[in-house]
Amino acid sequence: MVRANTLRHALRHVEQQLTEAGIEEARREAELLVCNVAQCSVLAVLLEPERELSAAMQHQLSRLVHVRITERVPLQYLLGWVEFYGLRLRITPAVLIPRPETEFLIARLVAAMRASMWQPHRILDIGTGSGCIALALAKEFPGSRVIGWDRDEAALSLAEENAQRLGIRNVSFEHVDVMQVAVLDGYYSLVVSNPPYIPRRDVPTLPPELHHEPLHALTDGADGLTFYRHYSNHTQTLLDPRGIIALECNDGQATSIAALFDDMEVALGTDHRGIDRYVLAAWDRDHPVLRNFSLQEVRAAS
Repeated sequence: MVRANTLRHALRHVEQQLTEAGIEEARREAELLVCNVAQCSVLAVLLEPERELSAAMQHQLSRLVHVRITERVPLQYLLGWVEFYGLRLRITPAVLIPRPETEFLIARLVAAMRASMWQPHRILDIGTGSGCIALALAKEFPGSRVIGWDRDEAALSLAEENAQRLGIRNVSFEHVDVMQVAVLDGYYSLVVSNPPYIPRRDVPTLPPELHHEPLHALTDGADGLTFYRHYSNHTQTLLDPRGIIALECNDGQATSIAALFDDMEVALGTDHRGIDRYVLAAWDRDHPVLRNFSLQEVRAAS
């Protein structure tokens, strides 16, 4: 049991345990765990470090830390929520944990659309999971109609719950397995997807935390490019003439994925760590969103 009956002592003790266990960002995780149990903000730890934790709180904290260290259950699953693009989303092991790389894609994409004064009328999020992408875009573009597809009923239920709790009404979710649809039509202004992209050969070497996430959301069971090939074969009926498809990919995949869309105009983008992570494609050879998406990297480099 964590024998630390104040916020200050609990934080120090949990951080030490996590650090010794080799958990990255031990300080941040300790803050979130302590504050989750004490039902307080991180600011409270600074302003009221001597606030006491009850015996029940200490016991609960000990249990969470034990599971985090011994079973390597991801912090987000232990907390039951995650912050994504300013939205607090409920999260469960039924869905992939939203990543900073995905949040960065949305930030870059929205910035490029704003700079282009381009409004997407219909948006499709393929493989919506928790609904993070669909909900973030629906919030940013309340005049757009946003649809999230997923093949997993538990994921769809969670996405719908998040939408209702956040009060976002211009979004809906549909049970669709994109790989089982022979003809993808709909003429969307914007299609976004973060599909399973980890090659099957890499699965055994994944960090232990990832083995708690749904395998079907991590890997395509092949070379990691299955979904991108499928998308590239359907862009003519999936996108409207001025539409864009924006894809997140694995480190080292961007060039191969761009080649799949060789009959379209393509822009590549790096994530917050400078890794090629995003592929955008459009039929319009001079699409302003693609141009502005690329310009963001020029500005960052200058």
